[in-house]
Amino acid sequence: MKSSDSFLMVIKDNKIDSGNIDSLFNSVRNLLFNGYKNIFLDMNNVESVDNSFLNFLEKSGDHVDLNLFNLNSNIMSVLFITKFDKFVKIYNAETDAKEALKPIIKRNFSLVS
Repeated sequence: MKSSDSFLMVIKDNKIDSGNIDSLFNSVRNLLFNGYKNIFLDMNNVESVDNSFLNFLEKSGDHVDLNLFNLNSNIMSVLFITKFDKFVKIYNAETDAKEALKPIIKRNFSLVS
């Protein structure tokens, strides 16, 4: 990954919902238009998300590589159970995300015969 096409965004809100999702979506869209292809979202401050965040992940995942880190266990569970983790890469920490090391969730299944 080239650092020139990557951007780190710290989410300062304690929740992501329909009241602030447009701001996040517009920020990511502007980054994409400016040539950033890898967006790293530090979710340390975020305590909860609603379905507008899930929709954001689905729409954005087609256009940009979203990398989330510092998620709390509730948000991580929501992403896993709803299978929205397939739209993003999830890491424990910023270092892991930037180096693409140790993603938390991998949905690689194979059939055993």
